[in-house]
Amino acid sequence: MPARMPSLTADQALAALRAIGIRYRPDTAVIDGAWLATCPVCRHAGALRIREREDVGSVSYGGGPVSVGCRRRCVEPSVLADLLAQDPDLLEARADAERWRAFATRLTDSYQRSIELAHHDDELSLAA
Repeated sequence: MPARMPSLTADQALAALRAIGIRYRPDTAVIDGAWLATCPVCRHAGALRIREREDVGSVSYGGGPVSVGCRRRCVEPSVLADLLAQDPDLLEARADAERWRAFATRLTDSYQRSIELAHHDDELSLAA
């Protein structure tokens, strides 16, 4: 049974990308209604494709439904659509939390290395 594809507009998808700090650009291979971006899952540049669906009867300029997918097929399109359909404020908060978590990890690792070096220096000075 195919996965359910949430209703996602170009405005929602692009707002979600901005919220998580991913840049996007128009897909110049298409006249209008398509964008390329770094995939938020596999982080491969240019792998995420966003295209306005053809089933829309009129030109929508970003407000019409879109299909999304990763060229590397790291996840199903429905998973990407679910991710991009989330509230941009929630996505931004998660991205901020991940940046702080990475900062704390680097800081802890640096502190641990400093302690190990200081301990090693103490051992050398006692041996001399």
